[in-house]
Amino acid sequence: MIKRLFCTLLMLNVVAGLCTGCWNYREINQMSIVAGAAIDKISDGKYKLSVEIIDLKTGGVEAKVHSKKLECYGASVYDAIRNAISINANKLYWGHAEILIISKDVAKEGIVEILDCFSRDPEPRLTIDILVSKEETAEKILDSQSITTEVRTFEINKMLDLEKELEKSPKVEIYEFINSLGESGISPIMPVIGLTKNSGQETSQLSGTAVFKKDKLEYMFDQEDTKYYLFVINKIKGGILNVKGGADNITLKIIKSKTKLKPVYNNGKLYFDLNIKTKTSLSEINNTTKFGNVKDVQKIKAEAQSELKKEVENIIKAAQNEYGIDIFGFGKSVKQDIPDLWKKIESDWNTVFKNVSVSVNVDIDISNSGLLSRKIMMGD
Repeated sequence: MIKRLFCTLLMLNVVAGLCTGCWNYREINQMSIVAGAAIDKISDGKYKLSVEIIDLKTGGVEAKVHSKKLECYGASVYDAIRNAISINANKLYWGHAEILIISKDVAKEGIVEILDCFSRDPEPRLTIDILVSKEETAEKILDSQSITTEVRTFEINKMLDLEKELEKSPKVEIYEFINSLGESGISPIMPVIGLTKNSGQETSQLSGTAVFKKDKLEYMFDQEDTKYYLFVINKIKGGILNVKGGADNITLKIIKSKTKLKPVYNNGKLYFDLNIKTKTSLSEINNTTKFGNVKDVQKIKAEAQSELKKEVENIIKAAQNEYGIDIFGFGKSVKQDIPDLWKKIESDWNTVFKNVSVSVNVDIDISNSGLLSRKIMMGD
């Protein structure tokens, strides 16, 4: 009896071993691996999907990774993706895609259909970086010259990762944009990408921030305004501050920064306190400014604080007066800190936002002089 039971269990183990495997296993030569994509619309209203595919047919001892572009069309984005099979023979594999670029015209019409397509399909990761092209089409970005790598979208992904050194463009992944769509009291944003000339050839460049009202593009602002926007929303991790004190130009390197936003409701009036505390070090002196005693440091500190305060106030006023869209999350802070008030004003928040007062307070610490106390001088 025991012997028979042992034989039965052994046979079941053997059969189970033969039957195991990956249910969705596919040979690599049966797939086209997508690195990134651009989405446009053509004159007949169809979507045009431009896909950058990794070219695996490279050989040699020092083989490099190359890419090729595939263009496909469809009534929807998903239709365009499926139609790629008819001209490519292989199914597109989105598991390694890093970048999705949307044309400004498509973004103005609304992108919820695109987001829905990518969020329902289990293959694309929701950590794909999403951008708006400020050029005529999104495809133009894919067609531009790459400087550091053969794969265009890999380079764009690296640019976004390194943006913390400049802090002039946000980094937004698909899931983050989807989450912001579902939040009240803040409008979604994403980075803008455009073209610039480098050694006579067109290459891509991060170009600021795109602001959305729900899923539709409303307006864009440039890299410098983006930096001050990031100060407001407490997303500054690095970058520089240029201080213009009379004839002197001084550059401060941002070491760290912390912004605290507090909504206050008093005597029937809502206002906000915005406190920015930034630690910096002296990076460059472009004129004759001395930096050898406390008085010199205090002078530069006062100028830097005044400059940052002015620019932050300007970006807030622009959002209030020109666009009337809360891109900072002021409404979200009211919802969290004063929920009873939020219930009363939520439906009319964009109107309320235009008229609220914001008190901006800036404290900048300059930790060292960059070793030298003044600009290097040259003789005759």
